[in-house]
Amino acid sequence: MVRSIVALLAVGASAQSQIAYLGSGGCDGEDVGCVGGGDAEHTIQAVEISRDGQMKPRPDLAIPTGGQPVWLTKMQRRDQQCMFVTRADLDDVQSYVFDASGQATVVGAYKSGGAAPVHADVLHDDILLVANYHGPDDATTSDGAAASSMIINEDCSLELADVKPHDGSSIIPSRQGGAHVHSFTAAPYHGHNNEAYACDLGQDKIFSYAVAGDGKLTLSSVIDTAPGQGPRHLAHGIRSPHVYVVTEMGEAVNVYEQTECDGAACLKDLQSVSLLAEGQSGEGAKAAEIVMAPDGKTLYATNRGALNTVTVLGVESDGTLTKKQQIEAPAYPRGMTVAFNGGLLLVAGQSKTELASFQVKPDGTLEPASTITEGLPPHPAAFVMFESNSAPVV
Repeated sequence: MVRSIVALLAVGASAQSQIAYLGSGGCDGEDVGCVGGGDAEHTIQAVEISRDGQMKPRPDLAIPTGGQPVWLTKMQRRDQQCMFVTRADLDDVQSYVFDASGQATVVGAYKSGGAAPVHADVLHDDILLVANYHGPDDATTSDGAAASSMIINEDCSLELADVKPHDGSSIIPSRQGGAHVHSFTAAPYHGHNNEAYACDLGQDKIFSYAVAGDGKLTLSSVIDTAPGQGPRHLAHGIRSPHVYVVTEMGEAVNVYEQTECDGAACLKDLQSVSLLAEGQSGEGAKAAEIVMAPDGKTLYATNRGALNTVTVLGVESDGTLTKKQQIEAPAYPRGMTVAFNGGLLLVAGQSKTELASFQVKPDGTLEPASTITEGLPPHPAAFVMFESNSAPVV
């Protein structure tokens, strides 16, 4: 992920703090009463995080973006650190270079090959995978919905390599009137180290693409989810062939095993685990983010709206999941990432502009640590982590 989904640097034993950069997703369309943040949403804000979960805004590291930074991802190549920001309102990806202190310098902005890019992920440090969502949700055509790839050059600039348009719909007209590519995630495994998966919420499908060294995309296979589930984001197992897909309208995590079908990568359906407590209604709620712990033993998934929770799921030896905990989260927990190599979980509350930290116990369960509401972009929804060697937050 977080996965990236989000991107996370390896944490040195001496590091006392890390920097979390947060981008804004604006108001959720179903969040009644939410007031937009105007131009303030076009700035990535930084927060310094200590090992115990205490947080301090770092306005000196703020990054003006000139557009809506709905997804952030990062790449480290030798001593170079790049950040890629999808600007959904401008149909492009903006590239930055970090210096050793965390200051960011813009490299350029590059068209994403489609409309409303909402997610990106790095494959092998030289290819950026981009999900072009298209919109609005009740659209009747799919023009602009696409999975695309971009070459990452030595200076962190980007070149569009390939675009695979998506076209289709499913059973919920207000959400699935057209294709909506919500994520495009690298999930390499033995034998298919160049494989990536595009979750199409609008079509209830997950597309598997083989990614060549020059960025060219070849469709390997397609798997359907249950109608109306709306596959959103994907996380992959650590040293295992399993992938995990959070379904937005289904409010569940689907488990798949990566395997081979007629010589090409494909997914085998293993399990679906609800994010609802027993007997709980999911009306007015929808799932959002999924993050794998760095040790591969725990998975975290958020549910937002009427239910604002993080569900903690244990990863069994066969790749299946077991529910371990469900804990309250800030309203509309759309963004989530780990810090300190999985020692902390950070959750952004999109509705009321909140950032919460949770201590991660040895068994992967969570304990609330701290919450802040100042020094954040309005309606935070995306993270990227940067390691800092500065003094601990006090």
